[in-house]
This record gives sequence, C-alpha cells and structure tokens, in this order.
Amino acid sequence: MKKKWKGWLCLCLAFAVSFAILPAAVSADNQFAGLRLYTGFAKVASDMFVSGDTGTYGVDVNEHCPAGYKKDGYRLWRLDEGNYTVASRWVSDNEQEWAAYLTGYYAPEHVMLAPNWTPEYSAEPITSEDPTVVIGDGSAQDRGDFYYQWMRERKVVDIGNYYDGSKQVKALGSVNAVYNSEYRKWVAGKEQPYIEVRFSLQRGDVVTVKDIAGGTDPQNYFSGYLKTPNGSACLETYDHKNEVFYATAPSGGECILHMQNNLSPNSLQAAVTVSRYEAEDGEAGSKTYSGEDGTYCCKISYIRDGSQISFFTNAVTINKNGSGEDDPKEYAVTKGAKPEHGSFAAKINGKEIDKALPGQTVTVETYPFAGYKTQAITYRKTEEAIGGPITVPMGGDGNGCFVMPKYDVTVEVSFCKEQPEVKPSQPPKVEIRLEGSNYIWDSFMGKVSFDIMANKARRFHIKVSDPENDLDDSAVKYYLANGSLFLGNKDYSPEEIENAVGGRWIDKADTVDLKADGRYVLYVKASDKAGNTTYANSQGIVIDTKAPVVFGVKDQGKYYGTTKFMVSDVYLGTVSVDGKKVEPDKGVYAIAPDNAPHTIEATDLAGNKASCKVFVYETWVRDGIKKSGKYTLQKGVAYKLGKGKWKIAGDSAIYRGGTMIYVPDSGDYNFRKQ
Repeated sequence: MKKKWKGWLCLCLAFAVSFAILPAAVSADNQFAGLRLYTGFAKVASDMFVSGDTGTYGVDVNEHCPAGYKKDGYRLWRLDEGNYTVASRWVSDNEQEWAAYLTGYYAPEHVMLAPNWTPEYSAEPITSEDPTVVIGDGSAQDRGDFYYQWMRERKVVDIGNYYDGSKQVKALGSVNAVYNSEYRKWVAGKEQPYIEVRFSLQRGDVVTVKDIAGGTDPQNYFSGYLKTPNGSACLETYDHKNEVFYATAPSGGECILHMQNNLSPNSLQAAVTVSRYEAEDGEAGSKTYSGEDGTYCCKISYIRDGSQISFFTNAVTINKNGSGEDDPKEYAVTKGAKPEHGSFAAKINGKEIDKALPGQTVTVETYPFAGYKTQAITYRKTEEAIGGPITVPMGGDGNGCFVMPKYDVTVEVSFCKEQPEVKPSQPPKVEIRLEGSNYIWDSFMGKVSFDIMANKARRFHIKVSDPENDLDDSAVKYYLANGSLFLGNKDYSPEEIENAVGGRWIDKADTVDLKADGRYVLYVKASDKAGNTTYANSQGIVIDTKAPVVFGVKDQGKYYGTTKFMVSDVYLGTVSVDGKKVEPDKGVYAIAPDNAPHTIEATDLAGNKASCKVFVYETWVRDGIKKSGKYTLQKGVAYKLGKGKWKIAGDSAIYRGGTMIYVPDSGDYNFRKQ
C-alpha cells in the first residue's frame, strides 16, 4: 500500500551563498556602516537608533540583489566583535514599525540592519502519490537553468532520542538545557538565557528547529546559529511567515547549535531534528522520482549570472512494494517478554498484526495497569537477541509508532509506577509603591542606597497577591527600618534582616506613612499556607523637611571688607551667591567687598532652600576717604572726608575734611588731598 507522507517541509536554502555576502559586506566593503543602530551592553530602546553618529536608515544600503534572490523586508543582524553573524531576525520594509521590532532586543555586540534576500523561487511540497517537483506555479520549472538531483535520506532523527548504531546522529550533550522526552523538546535551563546542543555532523547535514515555545510568533523573538569548526550558518526560514528554522552545516565535525529567546531569556523550548541526504545514482536531472523505494527529497539548483542557488524540497517516502505489487515480502512482528504491570498490542489501521510490509506504519498500543504508565517502547532486529534496540517515540497517550523495516522485529514495552504530578507551589507576590512617584519595588534587595529624597511626608502603598489564593492576611507583615540598620553599608540577606527585626514585624497594612524626618527602608514579607515566603523591600528613602541654615551673616545686614559665612545642613546640595555656585574653603564661604548687595542661597538634596540678602562694602565707606585716589560713589549715599582739604577732579571747589559729602550721580570720582 502507499504510505501517505505528512512530513514537515524541509526547504533548506544554500546558506553558504547568502551568508558569505553579509560578513564580507560588513568587514570588507563596510557597505552597511550607515545602518549600524547601536553598540553597547544593554537592551536596545526605541531612542537608541538613528542619530548623528550612528547613521540613518536606508543610507549606503547595498540594494544590488544577489543573483537568484529577491528582497523581502530587512534583517536585523547581530554580529560579534569580529563581525561574524551571531543571530538575525526579519523586519518589514515599513520604517514606522522598526521601533517595535528593536525595542527590548538584547544586543551585547553590534546590531545592524541589512536587506533580507530570499530565493526567487521555492518548491511546493511533494507527495508519495505524485513525487514531482513543482517550482512556484510550475511555469519556470522546465527552464534550462534548473537542475534536479534526488537525494536519499540516510539519517533523520530527533536528537533527543538516539542509539549508538550507524543509522543515527548522536547528541553529544547540551549546555544549560535538558531534553523533555514527553514533549520531545529541548528546554532552556536557568543558568544562561540560551540553549546550546552539541553533536557531530557531516558537511551538508540539515538541522531543523520547529515547534518553538516561549512566546507567540517565533519570527519576533527566536534566533540562533549553527557553529562548525570551519564556519557558521544562521537558523533561517525560507519565508518570514514560516515558523520552521533551518541551517545547513558548511563543514563537518563537532558542531554547536545555539538557540535563544531574544525577548524573554530562560523561556524557550524547541524540537530539533537532523537530516542527512546522499545523492541517488541515476536520478539527476529528473523532476519526478521513479526509482527504488525509500525516503527522498530533491535538491533543486539553478544558475543565474554565474551564481548557483540550491534548496531542498520536503522529504517523501516512496513505497511501491506496499501498494499492491505481486508477492510483496512481509516480515514478522513479534512481542517480546510479557511486561510487568501492563500489556500491549502491535496494530495497523486498528487491527492487531503479527506481520507487516516494509514501509507500513506499525502502532504500538499500550495498556498499563492502574497506577502505572508506559515507560519505554523499543523494537530490535529479531535475529539479534542482544543489543541494538531502537526507541519508539511516544505520544502523550503512551502509544508509539514506527515504520516497518525490511527485517523481522521484536517489540518490547516496559511500564513504571505513575507518580502523582506535583505542581510547584507559586510564592506570593509583593509590590511596594512610593506614592507620588514612579518608584515600584517587587523583590528583595540586599544592599540599599539612600538616594531618594523628599522634603515632605510620603506614603508607601503595599499590595500582596497570591496566584493560588492560599494567602493568609495574618501572614503578611512589614517593618519600617530606620537608617541605623544600614550603618555597615553591606549586603544583607533575608536571614540577617529577620535577626535584626526580631519580633518587631507589624501586621499587614495597606499604607505606611513617613511623617518625621529620617532615613527609612520598608521591608515586607508574605507567607502562604504552603510555607513559601516572599521578601521585598524598598530602596532607602530620606525625609528632610528642614532648610539649610546660613550663619555668620544676617538678612539685610551691612558688612565691610571680605565677608565670610557658613552653611549647615546634613544633606547640603549647593550654595550660590547671586545665582552662581560657590565652593567653600575649609567649610567657609567668602564674598569680596564691592559696595553692592548680594543674595546667598543654599539648597539641600531634598529641595529645601534658605536665602538671605547682604550688603558688602569696602572699608573706606565706613572709615572715610583718607587717601588720594579714585573712588566709586553711589548717588544718595553720604561719604565722610578725612582730615585736611580735598579737591575733586573736574570741580574747582575745595572741600574741608571731616565733612559729609554727596554726589549728584553714581560713578567714579578722583579725590586729591591738598
């Protein structure tokens, strides 16, 4: 019978061509230099791109499309310090949407925008009933620059399930990830925000990543690359709407598959498969397969302007011997030793069988006893009693399927005791908000700083919630610590805070007021019925309602000669004279005499202010004019002349010493003693 193939589309671009273009353009021609958006150890925000020193969109872009490709939007590339590709993601042509694509994208190296080139053509899925390659709408597939080569699939494996036989690709291990056999996915751990799986590949092997979990629309958050000893290839899709990612190994050896969730670290699951194809003799040049039974895909290549572009169709299993040919050979399906705690049956189309044709799908239905579940399903070549079992992937119902090979098989099933699923209890959530500000805290901070200042009373709002609704209000408490707890300027643990607070925790309140001047830190703890306790605290808050004190001078006071004053305030910020910031000398500020009024203003870090106005005169204003020379006099002010007789330049009159004089206009006057 014919086997209807419902496999995934294994369309794989010739990445070596397209990827060779971008690194060369970046490092050699620097054609994309005008598109660099941001460099720095931070997350990209919407205001970090398009500036005078980083260039603008669309400037100096290499718009010359490579032969055989067409432009489909842009790609946001992440490069390392050597300008090698690390990851990429598709973005649209609409510049108005770029901010949304970029905001929050983690970019520890270089982030650049470049045109996204996709193949001009792609192949429709082929079927076992009609294994004919159709390019696009079929109108271009007979052109002389298209070449077809059927490739036999030698190895197709889920790299989480393998054995040491020659027919499988073996996973060598992973970094920060575990393999979930139930869902057949790799799951990110907590140590690093990525998954790395290591395995040995041959040149041309196709690595496929699909069934990606960790958010909606993987095109907007997922990226990765395949690193080999002699080069790297990014995980790419043949269409930006597709959620299946591919990379072809440019060289063989021990390789690393790197996968990451760019927007939500440590939140990633993905299924990974490896496919290996080898050319089938005698089938080159044909767009329809008509050879021996097996699993095949077709490699399509076309040459344009001297460049060759290649991609693969999906894989299809052709099984003519199982579709009604005379005298098809059947092979035995034998049950192994009777398992404990359950039974099983081998079926085809719902009927139990003891023989099957090669290529037929054999379903192993399992029937565990109450309190047990299916542990493993395997089959092996019957004549090989020792070693070589092949693990059959299981579904959520404990059943499994395998394709009947061309030899007798023995099927074995094992069961294990079913453990009740224990969901981890979720701890309560605590939120502390400072009224009248944007400050919100929801976690424990061991070290606090008193950088938040206020010059009036403030209020904390406390909100405690529990996902499982098993929170007892009596188990929610707070403690308002003063600054003396933190004199050691150290990192505190929750245990140290508990020891310091002792029995002084206060039952939950929705608000906590800070009325008196002082330094405060609010601690909140919430415990649920399962025994989970969550600690959270604010940063240090300083309430300072007192203005600085200026002493050494009085408001509206008159002073002669250099006038000195001091300012007292624990949280003193700035001191200014006539609006200009001044610095003290050993704590003392000075104003030089200039016969003019001056305004002193002192401001502390909380915003409290103190000011006073003083008049600073030269000493001769008080003691009188005793020497010949030029003096600056103000209209309406009385000045005293020293002993003797005096003349003023421009005035023929002689003035007697010891008298008070006035001038008609403010200005400089030249006095001469006679």
